[in-house]
Amino acid sequence: MRNLFLLCLIMVLMLSCKENYEEIPIEDPQVVFNYLPMKTGNYWVYRHYQIDTLGNVTETQRTDSVIISGDSMINDKRYFVFKGTHYPYNPNWGLIDVLRDSIGYIVNANGIIKFSKDNFTDILASKTEIVGGDTIYTLNYQMENPDSIVTLPAGEFSVLNYKGTVRTPMKLKGIPNPRYMNTFYADGVGCVVETYFYLNHPTIYEKRLIWYKAEKE
Repeated sequence: MRNLFLLCLIMVLMLSCKENYEEIPIEDPQVVFNYLPMKTGNYWVYRHYQIDTLGNVTETQRTDSVIISGDSMINDKRYFVFKGTHYPYNPNWGLIDVLRDSIGYIVNANGIIKFSKDNFTDILASKTEIVGGDTIYTLNYQMENPDSIVTLPAGEFSVLNYKGTVRTPMKLKGIPNPRYMNTFYADGVGCVVETYFYLNHPTIYEKRLIWYKAEKE
């Protein structure tokens, strides 16, 4: 039964960015900014790395590719369609998200806030996963300015962090609680680093930008 429970922990985390978030209100008018340049044909390629508890980094052979394949009008607002692979959430090529900008926020077609360039106070998205009456984890996203430069295969970037805090009521040996899911955005580039992990394992995985095309319209 415990093994089944841990399996559930893994699977729900892999789906954690997909649905059932609470929302905060934002303005409707669109204002273009550069933390995710949106233009059909822009693309980003990432390589996955594994980081153990001692901080040792191992490059893997896994890569993800994301491209803006086009745009679409939804409720009289223009959204851009992102397709590609997004392991472990979308391991096979397909639709990843449909996004637009709105006064310094990135939001998707479901109204979920995925980034803000200047709101470092509010919880932008949150989720509580409950299975069989038990709370498996809570996940809250807020913006953070780490005031640091990240060095990647694609270059050096100053970033803002769409930071997810994951808390679970279950104590797992050797697993920190809370844990953090970081998504670093660089001005004029887009997402340059994204981390993920499995709830019952201490290893951290990072997707690091290796090359990209990020033009403004």
